[in-house]
Amino acid sequence: MLFSALCSFEAAIAGGCFYKANVMEQATERWQDVVGYEGLYLVSDYGRVRSVDRTVDGSRWQMRIKGRIMRPGLMRGYHQVGLHQNAMKNTFLIHRLVAAAFFGPCPDGKEVNHIDGNKLNNDLVNLEYVTHSENILHAYQMGLKKVICGANHCRAKLTDKDVLEIRATYEAGGVTHRKLAKKYGVGHVQIFNIIHRRRWAHSVDEMEECLMAEVAAK
Repeated sequence: MLFSALCSFEAAIAGGCFYKANVMEQATERWQDVVGYEGLYLVSDYGRVRSVDRTVDGSRWQMRIKGRIMRPGLMRGYHQVGLHQNAMKNTFLIHRLVAAAFFGPCPDGKEVNHIDGNKLNNDLVNLEYVTHSENILHAYQMGLKKVICGANHCRAKLTDKDVLEIRATYEAGGVTHRKLAKKYGVGHVQIFNIIHRRRWAHSVDEMEECLMAEVAAK
């Protein structure tokens, strides 16, 4: 029995599936109808989804079915759940169900963000509506994404050596942005940004500036 319990625990870890199937604080758990599935499913502020008690009628019989906590699956690292309605099954990300039920419809141009960076923590207090750029910036700040600037960027046309040469040549005088742009095969605006250190940052402070420019461009 102990071995079986340990195996189940290890399987839960491997699946990243620490879903609150037995929440001790159930007395404080709040439930709302799943939007579009009213009367069929409920979602809680702890990120749990359950079916509603219902009666199924047959031609000569009637069956009472007890609602149950839905066991989630995983999709791209997020908890998902399959819901049935009119003999049709649709799959939803649980964090979106929680946000829609408690915050209301997601505003245009916004999406749900996990505040602590944990995709599996669908508690209401861990969710918020943000813009796509804000979501990306948050991911960088949480260390979930890595900032790639300068020569390491996949679209970089210049090397660090080129950048240093451009700055040194311009500071020496006698050359314009357009001449440097033609020489290195880039736009004169990029030359301006390089000279004024708006691109190709080489210090910690400028790294953040590069990140903000990358986010704004998305």
